[in-house]
Amino acid sequence: MPLVSLLRDTLGSLHKQLDHISVGDAEAVLSPLLDLAGAAINSQTSEGNAASVGHALSIAVRRYITDHLLEPDLTVERVMGAFGLSRRTVYRLLELVGGFSVFLAQQRLRRAFINLRAPEYRHVAIADLALAHGFTNAANFSRAFRREFGMSPRELRHLSAHHPALLKSAPGLSATDWSQWISLIGR
Repeated sequence: MPLVSLLRDTLGSLHKQLDHISVGDAEAVLSPLLDLAGAAINSQTSEGNAASVGHALSIAVRRYITDHLLEPDLTVERVMGAFGLSRRTVYRLLELVGGFSVFLAQQRLRRAFINLRAPEYRHVAIADLALAHGFTNAANFSRAFRREFGMSPRELRHLSAHHPALLKSAPGLSATDWSQWISLIGR
């Protein structure tokens, strides 16, 4: 029963976040959660709960992608099979985050960002990290990384080794912020 499974996964995810969720966020989640529970109990989606079910499904698909991010066989077909969805539905669910390929690439780049900052990965070649994060070409990885974060993987590694305090809030900074920080450090 897909709707029951979706409700179970949504409740499990919410349970993990209980220590970090504000009262306002909890109140905002309540109505869509009740809609999802109603759909699961009735074993069908109605016009009244379709938006809540779609939102929960979108989150579940994104969570699945994030959980399986570094697996080389992660494709849209695999996501379709895991959720019993059509290709069109997967693309529609991920439309707000740029689509399947964009979301997958961004998440892999963010994971690479974290690993490039980590001391335990300093000895790993950037080309090897790129390959481990789904990029078969190191130059393409570097270009995509620069587009996403405003600096090259090598620059990030240097910053994290020599100026770790600057990166405390990363990776949430815009490319402009990174460019400004790099120019300040170069002075």
